[in-house]
Amino acid sequence: MSILRLVTIISCFLVLLSACKSVESPIPVTPIDECKTTDMQQGIAYTSWGQGEYSLPEAKESLTNLKATCANWISLLVTYYQETIDSTDIVALDVTPTDADLRIAIQEAHQLGLKVMLKPHINLSNDLPEHWKGMIGQNFSEVDWQNWFSSYRSFIIRYAKLAEAYKVEQFSVGTELSFAAVNRSADWRKIVNAVRDVYSGELIYAANHSGEELSVSWWDAVDLIGVDAYYTLLDKNDPTVAELTHAWQPIVQNLEELSMKFNRPVVLTEIGYRSVDGTVTAPWDFYVDSALDLQEQVDAYEAVFESFYNEPWVRGFYWWNWSPSLDSGGSEDKSYTPYGKPAEEVLKRWFK
Repeated sequence: MSILRLVTIISCFLVLLSACKSVESPIPVTPIDECKTTDMQQGIAYTSWGQGEYSLPEAKESLTNLKATCANWISLLVTYYQETIDSTDIVALDVTPTDADLRIAIQEAHQLGLKVMLKPHINLSNDLPEHWKGMIGQNFSEVDWQNWFSSYRSFIIRYAKLAEAYKVEQFSVGTELSFAAVNRSADWRKIVNAVRDVYSGELIYAANHSGEELSVSWWDAVDLIGVDAYYTLLDKNDPTVAELTHAWQPIVQNLEELSMKFNRPVVLTEIGYRSVDGTVTAPWDFYVDSALDLQEQVDAYEAVFESFYNEPWVRGFYWWNWSPSLDSGGSEDKSYTPYGKPAEEVLKRWFK
């Protein structure tokens, strides 16, 4: 063998070796043939309240881990703010994810085969915890209402256009705006019509669990009934799955009747439990500090699936929540995320 040929072979080998080293180690994922094919929205809420987080290099890996549960949808959160419940200006703050952040998250989700519901929220920037967004408008005059809806329309149309541009499959026209949503049917119908003018996908509204879901009179204007389902089930810690499933039954009946009344499927647009003792007594309360309890979270997940998954009028679930950061979750974490906890295995078992 000539020296020149030997040098050429060695050079090619080194190039190949370098290329192999540059390829990242694959992230373990559930083989696609293990994930069921279903019209059910097996969703997880993918959430950020900061600029740049959806664009983090590790965010793609986090989404891949999410996909490994056999989830087939994500809801994607973006938040605007008003200062107090009496404010009428709804604006972006420097923590609001940018359009580029959302574009990256949507494109990466689609590359993984995940469908997307874009779920814009508004929140209070200077009025928590004394008030919450469901109380917006309780002191408004008629002029205040018109100013607020004008600002809201600009906000929601902005994201409806973005959803259309990036081929988002589903769009939420609002979330947990209890006082406004229940009492202003004509204004919401105008909002929905304006959204339909710029967005061609399915529309949903995400009502709060506290009675708003049963009081909204304009469900016929959207395609799906959404419920953020943080219902208090029992006033005791560590209930059994059987006790939890029994406690769900009157709620299941109410939601089925609501679905039949408006001829619309129901989606649990948010459902979740912290991994703490007593999580089922007030699942909406993320302020309370309790002892770590991974099993109560597991039991709460199991009861939700047993109560809802096989109901024909239920279109899907969005489990709250999953972060773009790989630092969230784990066996010592008390937050809502199932990532790295036994609750994640419950998701995988039902989603498969």
